[in-house]
Amino acid sequence: MPITASALPWRPHSNTYFRAHSIFEKRAVSKWEPEQCELLKRCYAQHGPDWKKIAQIFGLSRHQVKDAYRRLKAENLIRGMLAC
Repeated sequence: MPITASALPWRPHSNTYFRAHSIFEKRAVSKWEPEQCELLKRCYAQHGPDWKKIAQIFGLSRHQVKDAYRRLKAENLIRGMLAC
């Protein structure tokens, strides 16, 4: 990781680290099944934003679980001024 971070001196080291993990830990199937989404919602209701604990349940990284929850949450937002 230090080699990659030194090649991008303008980027914070933590961003380089998280980006590398998201590339190397990418799942073969990026779409979550409806059952998994429901389990994620239940886990979040029970544990709150304890992504490490929720990630252990799914066998994924905490960043993958957090991003999946963020996508689920974004699907439920009303967009635009004229949205019904």
